[in-house]
Amino acid sequence: MDIRFSRANDRQVSRGMGDVLSKLTDMGFREAGHWELSGNFLSYRLSEEYNDKRGLYLFVVDNEPLYLGACRSPRTTISNRLNSYAKASRRYETTESFINSKLRNELKNGNHVTIYVLVPQKSFTYNGIELDPVVGLERPVRDKLNPIWNSELTDKRRAKRRL
Repeated sequence: MDIRFSRANDRQVSRGMGDVLSKLTDMGFREAGHWELSGNFLSYRLSEEYNDKRGLYLFVVDNEPLYLGACRSPRTTISNRLNSYAKASRRYETTESFINSKLRNELKNGNHVTIYVLVPQKSFTYNGIELDPVVGLERPVRDKLNPIWNSELTDKRRAKRRL
């Protein structure tokens, strides 16, 4: 599976890659909900079956993956992570506040932000060591999809380190 994007007008434009959503489904992602903005209140709707699950979550607009996150801690659920974006303070420079701002902008511009989730069903062991599939899948999936907001966050962090 080869997914490539080129940047244009601060958004990703797909080129010759077929249907991104079918590729997400092939990877195991399922549509699970969406983001909403009511006045100044950011919230989300998530299918109940994913509220207490761990996994990867992906925000998609117009067939374009914008942000991929993961429930890195064994006690963190998808709902916990989504709540952190919904309730993030815009006064601080955190990943949560950055994503909060990006979500608000998309919704204010009339875009529908869909939430996809991937909940790995198996754990793995290597020479008797249990490996966390959520953490193990995060980087390869991010590298494959190249979500623009993840790239922007990486660029911001690199720029801060240079200062």
